[in-house]
Amino acid sequence: MKNILLPLILFSLLIISCDDEQGDAPIIDVEEIHVNSDIMKGNSILLHKGDTVDLYVTYRAAARTTLSASSTRVECAGKVKDNGFDTSVLFYLEKDVSKSSIGSNLSDCALRFADGVNNTPVILRTILKDPIANEFKFQLYLSTDDAGTKKEIEFEIGEIETEN
Repeated sequence: MKNILLPLILFSLLIISCDDEQGDAPIIDVEEIHVNSDIMKGNSILLHKGDTVDLYVTYRAAARTTLSASSTRVECAGKVKDNGFDTSVLFYLEKDVSKSSIGSNLSDCALRFADGVNNTPVILRTILKDPIANEFKFQLYLSTDDAGTKKEIEFEIGEIETEN
C-alpha cells in the first residue's frame, strides 16, 4: 500500500504545482477610493460635478514575471477625449518607472515600468469638470511581457446639467 500511496501523493503535488495560463496574468488591486479626500466604502458611489476621485492602486505581477506597462482610460458615454474629466497620475515611485522616454506618458496616464519591477503603488486622479453623462468608468490596463489584464470601476454621477 505504501508503494502506491507515495507515488500518488508526489504525482498530485506535481499536478497542483504546475502553472495554468490564468495564474500568470498581472493583478490590479484597488486598495482605496477617495472622493474629495474622504475614503469611500461600498460598491455604489455617487459623484457630483467638481468632485475629485483618487484611486489608490497596487499593480502586481504574477510569480516569475515582472511588470511591463500600465495605462488608464476614463470613459463617459462612450467617449474618451472631451468627456468632461481631467485625469492624471498623482503618485508613482520614480524608481519603478523606466527612465526611457518611450512608453511613459503621464498626461495620458501611461507608465512603462523599469526592468525587474514586480509590484508598485500608483495613485490616479480624476476631476469631474463638466461630465457629459450620468456615469463614467475607469478602465485600468496592466501588462507583463507575457500577459495582460483589465479592470473597470464604474461610478454614478448625479445632477448632470443638459443644454436645452
